[in-house]
Amino acid sequence: MKDEWYADKRDLIKWGGIAHLCNTTGVNHVIQAAYFRESPRLTLQFNSEEVLLPSAVVSHFRDIEGIRSLGTNIGVTIEVVKSEFNKQSREAYTEAICQLIQRHRQRQIVFLDTDTGLATKNAKAEHIKPEEIYLIWQSLKRGDILVLYQHKFREKNWRQIRKEQFAEACNLNKGRISEWSAPKIADDVVFFFCEK
Repeated sequence: MKDEWYADKRDLIKWGGIAHLCNTTGVNHVIQAAYFRESPRLTLQFNSEEVLLPSAVVSHFRDIEGIRSLGTNIGVTIEVVKSEFNKQSREAYTEAICQLIQRHRQRQIVFLDTDTGLATKNAKAEHIKPEEIYLIWQSLKRGDILVLYQHKFREKNWRQIRKEQFAEACNLNKGRISEWSAPKIADDVVFFFCEK
């Protein structure tokens, strides 16, 4: 997730759904695989002079680890995988997530928080590939829950297409995949989830 997109209206849907899942399932540990990508430093124009935004301001509004305070408020531990993600680090990043999952014995929610979600072809840094989902799914223990952020794309039936591809990546029947959304807040995003 690009840091510039942190704390927008989709985050209300994202974390509202995660909080609801925790509340209804009794899971109190969440791993957010943020697929973090830092944006270039922002600048201000003061008359004709360009100055950098103060780092304290940027860190206050773009601190991806600030979500931990939500966890404290709802009685859940939120662990953020903040290491920077890029196309070249895909394999190492996925392996690190799998290792982190396996270190925890309690039930957990593993949240794959890419910029746009699953891509089966031409995956860029803002996507996760089916084979990466498969490896992460295999790392989960019985009772763990896998959640995927999915953004709308050009196909009319985009939700159904990605739901089926997510099920296939996990080697599951698509009937095992549940979802949440909030069309009145943002109609271009859905969250798919399934329990191992």
